[in-house]
Amino acid sequence: MSPAAPGGAGGGGVVLAVPTRLELEPLRASARALGVPVLVTGVGPAAAAAAVARRLARHGDRVVVLAGVAGAFPGAGLDAGDLCLATEEVFGDLGRCTAGGVVPIEVEGEEVPERFPLDEGHRRLGGALDAAAPKTGRLVTVSCASGTPERAAALGRRFRALAENMEGAAAALACRAAGACLVELRAVSNVAGEPDRARWRVREALEALAPAAAAALEALAPAAEVRTGG
Repeated sequence: MSPAAPGGAGGGGVVLAVPTRLELEPLRASARALGVPVLVTGVGPAAAAAAVARRLARHGDRVVVLAGVAGAFPGAGLDAGDLCLATEEVFGDLGRCTAGGVVPIEVEGEEVPERFPLDEGHRRLGGALDAAAPKTGRLVTVSCASGTPERAAALGRRFRALAENMEGAAAALACRAAGACLVELRAVSNVAGEPDRARWRVREALEALAPAAAAALEALAPAAEVRTGG
């Protein structure tokens, strides 16, 4: 899958990033109306980091709005269609895998980036998403989505987080390196660790995501001096 998707050249403004074309589908019209370019990153941390880093290097965007679906951790109080606005992203399975779970990497004298506060994104949004009433909190990025309730529960407890995804922290890392700002909005499609895909509600999540993402883009695009009509 090519990381780039039609939506305008952008340059110095805001770009909408989504992991898949399925997640782009309900957001495309709003992005086009505002002249906001879109980027389909691909699934997973490596694809997301590479796609976002390349986009920022080529076009100099200052704000990345990452939108997509996520799996809510057990006990987070989230149902299908509920919205999450990330206040922080963390790499959930970066480390050493042991019988007791993932142990953080310790490298003497070197920083291993694991946590990424997203305060700047919240400042820029202001109250634009108040009507959508997203639940705010930490999100966890994983390379392997939780396939059992036990693993999902362990991640949720360890990080005191709302939900897991596969791109957020990687996009935040790319934004940090480029001096850009990340805003991450996710809609719950399933309970993390639910192995039965028939119980997932992806379409319901995307229907809830669309108006909230549109409101975020509308609030951020003028501030980032995005050209309209692209």
